[in-house]
Amino acid sequence: MRTLLAFTLALALAAPAVANEPKISFTVAEHDFGIIDKGGKVSVDFEFTNSGSADLEIINVKTSCGCTTATPEKTVYKPGEGGVIPVTFSSERFPTGPIAKTITVTSNDVANPRMQLRIRGEIQAEVNVKPVSLSIVGIRRGAVETREIQVSTAKLPRLEITDLKSDLEGMTLTAERKDDRNMTITATFDSNKSPAKFDTLRGAISFKAKGAKESESRVMTYVNITPPVRASPRAVHFFASKKGEPREMTIALHPADGQGLKILETQSDLDFVQVRAVGNGKVRVMLSKDAKDGRFNGTITINTDNKEQPQVRIPVRGSVI
Repeated sequence: MRTLLAFTLALALAAPAVANEPKISFTVAEHDFGIIDKGGKVSVDFEFTNSGSADLEIINVKTSCGCTTATPEKTVYKPGEGGVIPVTFSSERFPTGPIAKTITVTSNDVANPRMQLRIRGEIQAEVNVKPVSLSIVGIRRGAVETREIQVSTAKLPRLEITDLKSDLEGMTLTAERKDDRNMTITATFDSNKSPAKFDTLRGAISFKAKGAKESESRVMTYVNITPPVRASPRAVHFFASKKGEPREMTIALHPADGQGLKILETQSDLDFVQVRAVGNGKVRVMLSKDAKDGRFNGTITINTDNKEQPQVRIPVRGSVI
């Protein structure tokens, strides 16, 4: 009997504390947007009610990425009072395909202090481009290479490409129709027509689709040209050289055909930097002890018997302190 009375008393004492608590109750905790247009925004209101008997405080609302915004109408809700957490998703920075994001709502609900809301959907573009980037790596100077870009649409009645262009010198573009909703862009890069002083090129291929909401589609482009003769290292650095102390380093020339080469002549446009061949396609670059204080910038020239690239020019930079 005493045990039963003690248990009943404990329940009576605990009941007010349990009852006098806030409780957040969402009508639904997940929303499927279905198809989301690429570049567009979609929104949903997650409705909730304070079904407890004390004030509900929304402490924080945090999204799983910067793509969503979720701001409650206010922070405190009386018992029985309802509210909404509006959520907006922007698809502009996301690739096509399925997406799933979460919104975490932190409140003073003791039982569920952190509630997770979920949104999902599938981003579809009016115009789909594959690949989204293009790489031509290791092309020899003087060579020509082509790549294909597939462009398609599931929304436009007929795909029409306009304003097709590239900002890379040496790149030409043609568009060929496969059917009403599919086209192929052929990108042809002629390394002879690209600037001789650059081995690495970055740019973009761009075009517009007639009738599409998106203003422009872009395919980022990277080209790396392998010269007939490659120098290693590609530049000579003598920075922070102590006055009166000579320095030197060795440069190796590597022909792309692997056949070897002969160094015919070397010269430097800096009086205090000497260059001489040491055999096996190598040259030694020497900074004289007579180099004066300050920074310097010059070039060494190496003449070889390589027919494709008879001359190799290497920058020399440094400073004397």
